Amino acid sequence: MCKELFNQKCIKDWGLQLEADPQTMSTNVLCAPKIFKSNQIIHCDEAVMRRLPIQHPVNLKKDQWVMIYAQRNEQQAQQVYDTMKMACRQLGITIEEPHWIWLENEHD
Repeated sequence: MCKELFNQKCIKDWGLQLEADPQTMSTNVLCAPKIFKSNQIIHCDEAVMRRLPIQHPVNLKKDQWVMIYAQRNEQQAQQVYDTMKMACRQLGITIEEPHWIWLENEHD
């Protein structure tokens, strides 16, 4: 997929360089946070965390982000974008039309 992506005209026109080899990193899952307030401990489970506002949302403005998909998956790519719009609306994040890039070869 990376090879085909590198050959796309818009990637070359924008002067973008993509790393073909993925980065590896080790991770671990942290325990749920606890908030200490006025001699009281508040446990933050997943339900509590989901109700909190996003502290620093990132708005995706028109043509500032890309949606890359195989040409045969155009409908699925549109569905992903529509789902993102709905979720962003609920989260108070602005999302506008991406720059669409489709991979022309069908063997990705």
